[in-house]
Amino acid sequence: MNKNNATCATAFFSMLKSTWYLMRGIRAVRRLPCPRVTFFGGTYGQKDSEYEKKAHNLAALFARHGVSVMTGGGPGMMQAANCGFVSVPESDRRSAKALGIGVQGIDDTFRNPCADVVHMPNFFTRKFLFTHYSDAVVVFPGGIGTVDELFDLLNLRKHSVINQITIYLVGSDYWKLLVTWYTNVALPQEFIKAQYAGLFRVEDDLERICNELCNHLCGPKT
Repeated sequence: MNKNNATCATAFFSMLKSTWYLMRGIRAVRRLPCPRVTFFGGTYGQKDSEYEKKAHNLAALFARHGVSVMTGGGPGMMQAANCGFVSVPESDRRSAKALGIGVQGIDDTFRNPCADVVHMPNFFTRKFLFTHYSDAVVVFPGGIGTVDELFDLLNLRKHSVINQITIYLVGSDYWKLLVTWYTNVALPQEFIKAQYAGLFRVEDDLERICNELCNHLCGPKT
């Protein structure tokens, strides 16, 4: 087999692997009753920080309202959200469930104590599951990966790929500089068009987030 054929064969089997894992992930996600809210947030940061406590508490609020929760399945904000969800007795969750979706080679050695986790072979397949099977996303403080996920969502919203997804940023102090750039620099200079000014909301009131989403989330997906 020459080099070109070997490269094509490798790409083909990689595509088959991704497809198989994606179908497996879709089956796992579709077992979660609707509505579904995804939590994004950092793996690192100070343990038991104010933000981790908020992620824990918001997930618990969603559980009590029968809203299923998805995370990246790793430590930090993701574990806090998963553990907040399971802190609510199962009888009070109204059949809602929690799920982690990790990435192989990144966090598959971490054992989440509070949620079942399925692992995808790459970031693309995980993002596909989050963006196509979430009714809303709450973004907690994080680093490069969290910001990448946020802007990927905003770009999909911009192009009307995921109109149904509501995006909240939790932690106004943390996101202050990013929001300032978005609203006071990029928008006035028209690098971001005025029609995209409202793609996300910054909100620190967990009760308000939960109440608004529970009142407006879309119906069940099939």
